[in-house]
Amino acid sequence: MDKAIEFSHDGNAIREFRIPRFTNYLYPLGDGFLTMAIKTGEERSPDMEVTLTDKDLKTRKILYSQKMPGGQNMIDLTFDGVNIACTSRGIYVEQSPDGFVIKRFSREGAPSGEIRKPFAPIQFTSAHEEAAMERIKSNPEIKRIGWENIRSAIKITHAEK
Repeated sequence: MDKAIEFSHDGNAIREFRIPRFTNYLYPLGDGFLTMAIKTGEERSPDMEVTLTDKDLKTRKILYSQKMPGGQNMIDLTFDGVNIACTSRGIYVEQSPDGFVIKRFSREGAPSGEIRKPFAPIQFTSAHEEAAMERIKSNPEIKRIGWENIRSAIKITHAEK
């Protein structure tokens, strides 16, 4: 969970290195990486950051930062995480707090356009809540600890969408 191994194209190990805590995505890009990681915010509210780093995972450029809702021991059922994709044409970063928005960046991190589509927000219903709760309860780590042991220690919220 906290380290990676870089391989050559013919399968030989080049190096093994540590990954910073809460790094959810690590994509080799040029002489560094495209990463997505949770960063503790200044007000103890975490941010999800998409960054370009050097080979030692030191931040070169932040492409996008999104505040995460809630706080310690809180689960927001309507939180829409950050989705990213990297292709030969560029880096694409979804920015859902702004609606249906996908920003495009060059592989060097320069902004190079966006996709923006209008849409009507979806109403969060009790059926959505039930489905989300079932998904949480079916998580292997939650099952290992036991839902009954976790439920009393967390607060579950959701925004009206």
